[in-house]
Amino acid sequence: MKLRALGLLLLFGGLLSAAPISVKLVDTGTPTVKDSSGYSVGPYDLLFQGQSIQALCVDPLHTSSIGSSWNVNVTALSSVKSGDQTYLHDQALYAGAAYLYNLLLQGNTDRKNIQDAVWVLMDPSFKNDLNSADKNSTFYSYLNAAQNPTNYTPFESLSDFYILSDTSSRNKNQEFLLYNPSQNSATPEPVTLAMFGISFILGAAGIRFAKKR
Repeated sequence: MKLRALGLLLLFGGLLSAAPISVKLVDTGTPTVKDSSGYSVGPYDLLFQGQSIQALCVDPLHTSSIGSSWNVNVTALSSVKSGDQTYLHDQALYAGAAYLYNLLLQGNTDRKNIQDAVWVLMDPSFKNDLNSADKNSTFYSYLNAAQNPTNYTPFESLSDFYILSDTSSRNKNQEFLLYNPSQNSATPEPVTLAMFGISFILGAAGIRFAKKR
């Protein structure tokens, strides 16, 4: 599946003091794909200020219910700090997930194995939710590659990826990884975006995220 590059210039500069931005989940991607365990896999189609974008779920531990809404922090992956409670993991795990997401961005169509590898990378216990058919050699090759820093460190700037994390009910709603290629290498990194709330609305039918533990 060829993914569109995202021109989300609204993430930069002037909107840091603006009102929350509406984001709506439109679809599970085209076409909708499920793994053999019955989970719909990403990237998911979102509507951001009227612009079509895509994001990948990187959190199998929590649940995002259809029709629910919440505010999120937007954090540049390159600015993730160890021990920061804004998000759920350290930078290395998000970087591994970004490496796998980048495979999709580069034209890899194996959404099922890549999504499952992302979920197990972020929460190894999710492997217990997978059917035996999901735990194949290809799945393990993706998972092992994402755990090897020499694969994801040089592939591209981590500043092209953003984490969308719940601001208030982090025990309820999932995190998503957003790809937004840099429009200008001289653009200052928006470190303060971690404090910027976005209204994140899920409203599409037929979507099954990972079950809340």
